[in-house]
Amino acid sequence: MRNPLIILAFLSCSIFQSHAEINQLSPKSKYQLNNEQRQLAFDDYWLTLLYYQKSDYTDSYESFVDDDRFFFATDGKFNPVTELQANIDTFIEKPEFQCTFPARTKWLVKHLPNIAAQFPQVECSKYNEWREKLNTESVVLVYAASQLNSPSSMYGHTFIRFDPYDVEKHSTYLSHAINFGASVPENASNFSYALRGLAGGYPGRFATNPYFEKIKEYNRAENRDLWEYKLNLTADEVDRMLTHVWELQGINFDYYFFDENCSFRLLELIDVAKPGSKLVKQFPGVTIPIDTVRAVRDASLISEVHYRPSIRTDLENQLDSLPKEHRALAIHLSNDINVRESDEFTQLAREEKQAIVHAAYRLIRFLHNKDERSKAVASRSFQLLKMIRKESDIKSVKPKRPLRPDLGHDTTMYSIQLGESNEHAFADFTYRASYHDLIDNIPGYGNGMSLNMGEIVLRASEDTIQLQKAEFIDITSLSVRNDFMTPMSWMANVGAQRQWTHGDDKLVARVSGGAGVSYEPVKFDRVFLMLTGRLEYNQGLENNFSVAPGVTTGYLRTWQNSKSILSVSHYEFIDDQSRTVYNFEHNWSLSKNHSLRLHAKRSVNDDVDYDEFGVSWRGFF
Repeated sequence: MRNPLIILAFLSCSIFQSHAEINQLSPKSKYQLNNEQRQLAFDDYWLTLLYYQKSDYTDSYESFVDDDRFFFATDGKFNPVTELQANIDTFIEKPEFQCTFPARTKWLVKHLPNIAAQFPQVECSKYNEWREKLNTESVVLVYAASQLNSPSSMYGHTFIRFDPYDVEKHSTYLSHAINFGASVPENASNFSYALRGLAGGYPGRFATNPYFEKIKEYNRAENRDLWEYKLNLTADEVDRMLTHVWELQGINFDYYFFDENCSFRLLELIDVAKPGSKLVKQFPGVTIPIDTVRAVRDASLISEVHYRPSIRTDLENQLDSLPKEHRALAIHLSNDINVRESDEFTQLAREEKQAIVHAAYRLIRFLHNKDERSKAVASRSFQLLKMIRKESDIKSVKPKRPLRPDLGHDTTMYSIQLGESNEHAFADFTYRASYHDLIDNIPGYGNGMSLNMGEIVLRASEDTIQLQKAEFIDITSLSVRNDFMTPMSWMANVGAQRQWTHGDDKLVARVSGGAGVSYEPVKFDRVFLMLTGRLEYNQGLENNFSVAPGVTTGYLRTWQNSKSILSVSHYEFIDDQSRTVYNFEHNWSLSKNHSLRLHAKRSVNDDVDYDEFGVSWRGFF
C-alpha cells in the first residue's frame, strides 16, 4: 500500500492547472438550469459519482473528495447543484474536460440531452488509449489475507483487478490492478505512519499496476494468500466502473485506517458500476476489509472464487506432504545439490525423489525471495529446476485450499458469562468491536493469531455493575519456528482492567508487551514462551506508576471443533509486588457465529489469592 507505482497514463499537469483556474474563476453560467433540472443534482447516481454524503443532522452535503481539481464550482465540494451547473458550463466552454470526466459527461448526455447536445465534440485520445490498453472484460475483487507476523496486515487488504478478454488463455499476466492507499513519504516512521493514518494525516490516492506486481508484493514478498472474487458485472457495469476510475487518477482523498480506507473506496467504485447496490451505506463507521467482501458476497455480486496461495503456503504444503525423513532430505538438498547423488536419495522411488526436489526448489525460492541470490544459490536453484523439468510428468502437490476468509465467523462479538470470582457470583456482558482471539472458531482465520480491538466488559455482581475491562488493542502472534523458519512470536496490549491491590479491587490502566518463541509439537498446536513487560498506572501502588518484567508461557491446543489454551503469566513489579495468573479456557464451536466457552483462572497476588470460574455464550454479528 505504501508508495505505489503508478504506471498508467495520467492526465497532464497543464490540464489540471487549467482546471484549477476554472475552479477559481467560477464562471458565470450561460446555460442556467430550471428548477426541475436543478433537482437532478440530488439524483443518487450524481451524488455517488461525486462522493457526496448527506449530513445525518442537516440537509447539507459534503463530498469525500479532498481535492479542488475534482470540482468545477468554487463550493462544489459542498454543493451538488452549483457543481452540476459548473460541469455543464465547463464541458461547453472547455470541451477537453469531457475527456477528464467521461463518466459525468455520459450521465449528463443521458439525463440532460438537450443541453448536452451543445457540448462540442471532442476526441479523447489518452482516455481511449488507456481503455484499449486495459482491454477489460471482467472485474475481480481481490482480498489479500493477513500475514501472522505483520501487524499492519492483520485486517487484510482489498483491491480490484481488471481482467482482459481471454484471461484464461493468458493467465493474469495482462491483468491490471487498481489499489487505494495512503501516500506516505519515504522517511515516515512507523509511529508517524500509524498516528497520521488514524487521524487522516495522509492523502489517499488510487494507483494502477500490472497484476503480476501485486502478486510479487503480496504473494511473494509479504507471504499473504490472495483470494480472487470474480464479480458478475455486466459489460455496461464494467464500462461504468472504468469510465469513473479514469476520473480518479491523481485525485486526493483523506485516508483513514478505520473508515475511509482501501476497502471503503472500492465499494464506492462498485456502487458506481452497479447503481442501486448501495454497498457504502452498509459501512457508516468502521470498514474492515473482510466485511466488505462479505457485503459484496451478500449482494450476490460474486460469480466464482479463486485461491492463490502465497509462496510460504505453497512451501509448507510441499513439506507437509513429505514423510519426516524426506522433509529433512529436502532441506539438505536445498543447501547442497550433491545430496541428489547420495544413496539416501538415489534409492528412492521416482515419485518420492521428485516430491523432495519440488520442496527443495520452493524452499530456496522462499528463503531467498527478498535477497539477491548468490551464484551458488542461483546454481542450486537452476539445477533443481532442471530436475523438475526433466520429470515434468510428475506434478507437485497442490496446496490445500482453506475455508474462504469471508465464510469465517463475523467480526463483532458479544457474550454473556455467568460465573464465580473470589466466592462472589457474577454476570459479565462483553462487546468486542473486532476481530478474533486465539481460541475463537478457527475456520476462515489464521491459527495462532489474535487481534482484538474495542472490547468492553461490564460485570454485575451482587448489587453493583462496574467496568471490568476495557481493551483498546490486544494482539498476539504465535509464529511457529521450525527447521527452515525462525520467526519471533510477540504480543502487545493497551487497555484497563480490574486488579486486586492491597486488598482493594481497582481499575488500572496498563500497557504490556512481550516477545519470544513458539513451536508446533503437534500439527496445529502451539507451545510458546515469551519475556514480557508491563507498565501500569495503579492508584493503589506507592508511586501510582509501576513497571514489571515478567514471563508468559502456554500451550494452545486445537481439537476438531474446539480449541483450548492453558497459560501461566508472572510479573515482578519494581515496588516488590508480584502476580501470577494461571488461566485455562476452552471454546466449543456451536456454529459459524456461536460458541460456548469455559473459563477457569487462579490469581496469586501478594495480598489476595482467588479463583474464578465462568461459562459464556459468544455470538458474532
